[in-house]
Amino acid sequence: MKTNKTTRPSSSANPSLQRLQQISRLLAMACWVLIFALPPLLAWCWAVASPAQLAMRVNLPADVVPGTLMVWQRVAGGCISAVPMGLLLIGLWQARKCLVLFAAGQVFTLESVTALQRFARLATASFASTILAASAMSVLFTLGNAPGMRHLAIGLSTDHAFALFFAGMVWLMAGVIAQGLNLADENAKFI
Repeated sequence: MKTNKTTRPSSSANPSLQRLQQISRLLAMACWVLIFALPPLLAWCWAVASPAQLAMRVNLPADVVPGTLMVWQRVAGGCISAVPMGLLLIGLWQARKCLVLFAAGQVFTLESVTALQRFARLATASFASTILAASAMSVLFTLGNAPGMRHLAIGLSTDHAFALFFAGMVWLMAGVIAQGLNLADENAKFI
């Protein structure tokens, strides 16, 4: 009597899985590019941006910031804005790790889901800290102003709200997948 073995389709037989793996490889490479490109771009931005440009990035009118920023203000502003950037870079590292696992065909594994959850948590923390950093920089930029002309700007844009919503959704989806993995593991133990 001949037995029929059910085998898992290889990635070469499954074009959908091949496409997922190819896109995952491309996105993992994009994570590397961002990890290496964003820090020098941040430094360059703080070195060359005009005070008016920097003011608008932190929800201040361009005319509120004095004509020039002192070197220590640029350095301090760069350090403050490096906190959300650092969280995002660590999150991109986790996203890259998840995508590498996806590219290897390990989609529903605890390791890939854990990396996805870490990415979502770090992205959420990065977006939230961006709002706080902008408020701190608004004070920093106007320290040289006369009393009564100093500002504390607090702003939440639709971009911030959407980024927080998106990161929260990814975090939730990763949690749902992790719960599904736990249930599948429990069911496998009963069989």
